[in-house]
Amino acid sequence: MRLEEWKNKHPEQGIFSSTVILRVFVPMFLIATGLFFMTLHIPGWSLIVGLPLTLIGVVFLIYTYDEVISRRAGVDLDGKLWPCSLCHKLTKVDDGDDLDNVFCSKCKSSVLRGLEKEKSN
Repeated sequence: MRLEEWKNKHPEQGIFSSTVILRVFVPMFLIATGLFFMTLHIPGWSLIVGLPLTLIGVVFLIYTYDEVISRRAGVDLDGKLWPCSLCHKLTKVDDGDDLDNVFCSKCKSSVLRGLEKEKSN
């Protein structure tokens, strides 16, 4: 399977996928709602509800920004990305690697743990 075919079958891995767009709107909504509650000047409730909503929205937005930047950095690898054989997550491939057996770091560690368990039994 070539990389272009994989991208057509797995559009959720794109930079501007629906999940990333949703992850941008949810924190924006949380921040706006938190700021709205803080401007109402309801004694106690403005700080109890508004401040946590604003903080959660900011943290969530930073997390989303980090994910978008890491995906964008992954695209700049000159086409040396290939889907993992197990989880189908894009993985960096070297020139001499076998493209039928490409594993991401998480899948590779779980496969190695499974092999160690087999050896111990």
